[in-house]
Amino acid sequence: MKTFNTVIFDLEDTMYPRRQYIHSGCRAVSKYMSSIYGMECHKELEEACSSTGIHTAMTMTFTKLFNNVDTGLINRLLHVWRCHTPLIQLYQDVRIALAILRNMNMRLGVISKDLPDVQETKMAALELQDLLDSAFYGSDDDGADTMENAFHLLEVLAETSLNNVVFVGNGTTSDFETPRSLGVATVCISRVEQPTSSPAITPSRADMTITSMMDLHDSINRLEELRKVRAS
Repeated sequence: MKTFNTVIFDLEDTMYPRRQYIHSGCRAVSKYMSSIYGMECHKELEEACSSTGIHTAMTMTFTKLFNNVDTGLINRLLHVWRCHTPLIQLYQDVRIALAILRNMNMRLGVISKDLPDVQETKMAALELQDLLDSAFYGSDDDGADTMENAFHLLEVLAETSLNNVVFVGNGTTSDFETPRSLGVATVCISRVEQPTSSPAITPSRADMTITSMMDLHDSINRLEELRKVRAS
C-alpha cells in the first residue's frame, strides 16, 4: 500500500526561474521611474538584485542615482514591485510532471515563504491555480518566517499526515530543514542551470536529488520502497 498521497512544491527556482521574476520586477520599477522622473534604472537595479534582496537593492540603486533617497520612495517602489503582473513562465517539465502525479492520485500544492499577495500574483501569472489543489504560505504580515506553521496547516486542511507528504525544493539547505524536522520526505531538484548550493549531504539535505521534474514520480516510488525496507 502506498503511503505518499501529497506532493508540495517550493515555487521559485523549483517551478519557475527566479531570475525571470527579478527581471520582470526590475522592468516594472524602471517603467514607473521613467514615467515619474524620466530616467531608466532597469540595468542598475537588476545588477544590484543579483547580489542582495530587493529592498536593499532598491536602496543601494537609488541612493547612488539620487545621492539620497527617502523611505517613502522605496516603499512606493516596493509596492510597484509586489503588485506588478510578472512576466514569468513555468519550467518546461513542470506541467507534464504534474499530470503524471495526478495519474498517481497525488494531491498537489505549493508552499512558500513569500508574502501571500505576492505569491498569489505569481500563481496567477503561471496559471497554476487549475493545476494544484492548494497553496500554503509561511509568511505573516510582518514577513516572519513561519514555514512550520504552514506545513501544519497543510496537514490539517489536506487531512493527511506529514509522513505522507513529499516536499520538492530547489536545493538550498534552508529548503529542507523544516520539512525534514517534521518527518516530510524531501526531493531536491538540481537543474543544470540552477545547481544546488552545496553537494555535501547534511541532516538538512533532501532524501533524494533529481535533475528534471520528469524523474519525480520515479523518486517518489523509490522513497516508497526505502520506507518499506526500513519498516521491515
